Amino acid sequence: MAFITKEEFATHIHPEIMDLISRADDAKILVALETGKQQAESYLSRFDLPAIFSATGNDKVKYTSLITFIKDLGKWHFINLVNPNIDLALAEKRYDDAIKELGKIQAGKTTPRDWPLAIQPESAIGQFKITSRIKRGNHY
Repeated sequence: MAFITKEEFATHIHPEIMDLISRADDAKILVALETGKQQAESYLSRFDLPAIFSATGNDKVKYTSLITFIKDLGKWHFINLVNPNIDLALAEKRYDDAIKELGKIQAGKTTPRDWPLAIQPESAIGQFKITSRIKRGNHY
């Protein structure tokens, strides 16, 4: 079952517009949403993705921001088919915003509440960051 359904996608594109663009082929909508989901997954490798994407019902409420990001990404991929009555500038801005937010999550600058982290193998040390001091210039 899809993580986001056509009915849930109606918050981003009206159903009649979806039917116009897809020519009543729901597979095109689901492909665009799956493309957006896979794109988002590439930013979220430190989380337990099977647990997140298997959530249903009330459990999905924890992931409302992720769902919105995926819808924004999916909308961008979907409206590339044709654009009647779609504000492309707004869609592009929201697409860019979703990518920026996912980048923050990937970089660890923000951590969404209640998202389970992926289980690290016992041999893994964990995430770390290596830095060095600025090169020191010696003067004689």
